[in-house]
Amino acid sequence: MKKVLSKISVAVVGLLTPFFVFANSGVDTSGLFSLLNKIDGLVARIIPILIGLALLAFLWGIMRYLFSDKKDDAKTLMIWGIIALFVMTSVWGLVAILSDTILGTNRNTNLPPSVPSVPSAGYRAN
Repeated sequence: MKKVLSKISVAVVGLLTPFFVFANSGVDTSGLFSLLNKIDGLVARIIPILIGLALLAFLWGIMRYLFSDKKDDAKTLMIWGIIALFVMTSVWGLVAILSDTILGTNRNTNLPPSVPSVPSAGYRAN
């Protein structure tokens, strides 16, 4: 089975190599880019919803812990809520860092547009 899979993978890579070599050959890819932009917009809308659901699960665990007799179930729900929040936000941050580093795209981070700096030595105030 491993031999068959290795032969198939070599054949697929060999057949797809020209596509990678001639990737920027002037072919109209506007349809592909619009599809990728739509997927990016969908993911950008889904991620905050998932983070909100993880936060709700955590808060629901707190409420169950305070007002219920099933403390173990509530602790488990709180722990999984915290784990989900941590994993989602850290992956989201790592992807943003990698895309900014590799692609050079600047995301809207709601930071001030410029930070004041110390004038250079040749600067004279008028």
